[in-house]
Amino acid sequence: MSAMTAETVRNYIDLTKPRLLPLVLFSGLPVMGMSAGGWAPLPLICWIFVGICLAAASANTLNAYLEIDTDSLMERTRNRPLPAGRIAPRNALVFGVVLAVLSTVLPRERASPIASGIGSRTNSGTTFQTWYAGYPRGARRTLKDPKGVSSLRRMDSRLKIAL
Repeated sequence: MSAMTAETVRNYIDLTKPRLLPLVLFSGLPVMGMSAGGWAPLPLICWIFVGICLAAASANTLNAYLEIDTDSLMERTRNRPLPAGRIAPRNALVFGVVLAVLSTVLPRERASPIASGIGSRTNSGTTFQTWYAGYPRGARRTLKDPKGVSSLRRMDSRLKIAL
C-alpha cells in the first residue's frame, strides 16, 4: 500500500473517531446480558457488535461532516481530516451514509430486524440531533448574524448540493 493510500485510509478511519467506539461497544454489552433468555449465542453477539460499531462510526462521520465549520474555527479540531481539507466533504458524506446502510443491513441479515431497527433509529436520531441542535448555536453566532441564520442556510445548501 502506498504512503498516500495509507494516509487516506487513516483519514477516513479518523472520521469515525475510533477511540470512542470501544466505549459505545462496552455500553452495549450489559444490554445483551439482560435479555430475557440470558446471553445470546456468540455469533449473534458478534454481528450485533459489528452493527453497533458501524452505526457509531457512521454517526461520528456524519457529525464530522455537519461540524466542518465549527471544527475549522477551534484550535483543538482544525487539524481533523475535514477542516484540514484532507478529505472532501462530499466523500465524507458518502462514507457516512455507506456506513449507515451497512450498519442497518448487516445486523438485519445476520442478527435480527429488531437489532437493525434500533441501530438505524439511533444513528438517524443522533445525526438529526447534531444537525438540529447545532444550527444555529455557539461559534456560528456573530454580531451581523446573531441567530446564526446564514449558517443554517449554508448547511441546507451544502446538503442539497451533496445529495
